[in-house]
Amino acid sequence: MTRKGLIAVLLMTLFVIACFGTAFAADTPPSTNDALQLSGINLQGDTAYLVRGKALAVGVGSDVATMYDGLLTVRVEAVAPQQTETNAGVLFVGMGPMINIPKLVTRLGGQWTAGVINPSFGVMPLYDFRSGKVDAGLIVSIIKVTF
Repeated sequence: MTRKGLIAVLLMTLFVIACFGTAFAADTPPSTNDALQLSGINLQGDTAYLVRGKALAVGVGSDVATMYDGLLTVRVEAVAPQQTETNAGVLFVGMGPMINIPKLVTRLGGQWTAGVINPSFGVMPLYDFRSGKVDAGLIVSIIKVTF
């Protein structure tokens, strides 16, 4: 991914945060939950699609901060693509926003009944330190374990 592509991904990330922030700010009264809050220790197994590499990847991630009463989270990721002869030992790391689907359903007036399953979806830039390549990752996270 070129430098222009990375800048485009970062701008898109900021745009998503800004859109959800203004859309839901009017629906909720001001409180401390609307501010950025640090998260506790938590882990989630994640699946990612690497857009540039056109490959699926799996790994682990952790929420480091939450916004808007848990609707948006800032997440760090470490994912490894499916192994082929050209990408053996590759590990991508990144950080970006995730949308908590149960919170979104609740905000839109619905009711989330699958309490154990807590899916999140996000788009974030992922960086491979070994090769110096940057890829956009579409991240899906299903089950959250909190300590």
